[in-house]
Amino acid sequence: MTAEPLIQINRVSHSFGRIRAVRDVTLSVDAGEIHCLLGPSGSGKSTLLRLIAGLQRQDSGEIRIAGEIVSDASVHREAESRTVGFVFQDFALFPHLTVLRNVLFGMAARRSRMSRDHAMKLLDSVGLADRSSSMPHILSGGEQQRVALVRALAASPKVMLLDEPFSNLDAKRRAEVRDTTLSVLRQSDVATVMVTHDAAEAKLCSDRISLLERGEMIVSGPAGEVFAQPATSSLSASEEPINLIPAVQSGTGFTTQLGSAPLDTTLVDGQLLLRPEQLELLVDHAEEERGCPCSTETKTREGATTLYRVRVDGGLLVYVRCLWTMQPPDDAVLRVQIR
Repeated sequence: MTAEPLIQINRVSHSFGRIRAVRDVTLSVDAGEIHCLLGPSGSGKSTLLRLIAGLQRQDSGEIRIAGEIVSDASVHREAESRTVGFVFQDFALFPHLTVLRNVLFGMAARRSRMSRDHAMKLLDSVGLADRSSSMPHILSGGEQQRVALVRALAASPKVMLLDEPFSNLDAKRRAEVRDTTLSVLRQSDVATVMVTHDAAEAKLCSDRISLLERGEMIVSGPAGEVFAQPATSSLSASEEPINLIPAVQSGTGFTTQLGSAPLDTTLVDGQLLLRPEQLELLVDHAEEERGCPCSTETKTREGATTLYRVRVDGGLLVYVRCLWTMQPPDDAVLRVQIR
């Protein structure tokens, strides 16, 4: 028998005056799952997180945690009684307490030897056992974030809520801390909801993604499926570039300036929605001329890949992500086409 989701949100709405921040959202998250709420600023992500935590009460709808109603029209459990851990963007550590005492603060029997041993074990899991007597202000941003995570886990929550937890870290620390955090969360078997406006981060972190825009749930599903067939051009509002290619239906597919595409490609208002990975660049020295001539405007290294912004003859601007063992010469003549 399939286990019941740890988080169940049913038709939840919330307004601030005349502003509808969350509109009729339904969502469930299983134990051990990391679910990302993705969308631009003002889309309702953080408001939904605060409703789950109990920091605010929704106007309508129902929220369940571990099968029990924690908020509906007649019930509203306060945040401290919801078995929920919350890691804020600014970490919110107590500046006058040591690392160990910060972790112990959230534990009911914080003075017991058992609690101390448990806190030290958690600190060891994130590589901070040797910093237990340090004060927060001498820690790096990444170390503070890990302390905040451990403090939230110390109370053995069933649900973990993360509000853009990596946004204050530099690129190098961000990847390291993110990997450690996700590993600890999966081992803890909690249901995790993470807010981000970074589509690339959502893809790296999550099992499932829900895209919000103006408080509405636009699309929700496994990360791979959401990005393989984006349901709306609002994905372009995130940091992940989405190409909008004018197209007309022709027989069993679509015809575009960059070649043909199958009928199952997403079409919105006469334009195909294509991710950078769905296009390819060709160096124009092949015997057969394929693709459309283009010129490179910018290129951004992304580790093993490079993101190109290219201008196609006729003025169309598109993004192409390539995995090349050897980069083409700067003076190479390039063409772009749909894969």
